[in-house]
Formats: sequence, C-alpha cells, structure tokens
Amino acid sequence: MIDRKLLDDALAKVRATWPETRPVAGVILGSGWSEVVPAFTVHGTLPYEEIPGLGRTGVIGHTGQLVWGEHAGVPTLLFQGRRHYYEGVGWTPIALPLFLMKSLGVRTVLLTNAAGGVRRDLSPGTLMIMTDHINLMGDNPLLGRHDPFWGPRFPDQ
Repeated sequence: MIDRKLLDDALAKVRATWPETRPVAGVILGSGWSEVVPAFTVHGTLPYEEIPGLGRTGVIGHTGQLVWGEHAGVPTLLFQGRRHYYEGVGWTPIALPLFLMKSLGVRTVLLTNAAGGVRRDLSPGTLMIMTDHINLMGDNPLLGRHDPFWGPRFPDQ
C-alpha cells in the first residue's frame, strides 16, 4: 500500500527546496545511467535521504539524488537511481518519483534500467525499448484502494 502522507511530505520538501522549478520532463536513471547528468545544466541536487519516503538507494551504481536540470531548454527532473521492490521497502519509495513528477507538471518520463535479456546479440549496455512486460513478482502495485491521482484503475499494460 502507498503512504499518501509520505508522498505529500516529499512533494512539500521538493517544492520548498526548488519553489521555481517547472519541469516538463523527467528521467529515472537506472544502473549505469547516472553518467548522463553532466549533459544537463544542473540547477540543484537533493539527496534522496532528505526526501521523506524515498531514502537511501540499496543498489550499487544508484547515486541516490534528485537533480533539477535543463537540457536543450527543457527543464527536467533526473532521479539518479531508484528504489526496488526487492529491497523490502514497500511501494511508497518506488512510486514516489512518479508522484513527484506528475505533481510538478512533468508530462514526459523516460525510465531506464538494466533489464535482463535472453538474446545473445544484446550485450550489457545495449539500448533497447521495452513495449510490454510480464509481472512475475507475485505482487501487484494495483492492489488496494484506488487513488484516481494515478489514472485508470487498470491501465493498459
């Protein structure tokens, strides 16, 4: 279950830190992708530990900071790393980056990760686009009371 109070507290922290930010794009940088940040003009950084409900990342290679930057005139929020369900932290820190982006007006999101593959021609670092997935987690983030903020109850996967 997602803790809405923690989400709202996190939003208040980001707004208090950067009251003038009006991002239109957001990027969640998975393993190995933090190195794209220097391509942006950085206006500020905020460690995840200072954002209520997010906390320190538990995966090597995830820097654990929110960056407010701009590239080619596009104000962007960059999340250097993310939380994972297997860390045992629940859904709140996993959903929090998307909640922040949507609440701050972001309309376009790029999510990167290190996805496993079975094709021998795709070596580590190969860029690919995933158009669907199969949930084999044994859990589902759609469980529980529906909050219309997130959109349709059962989004097209």
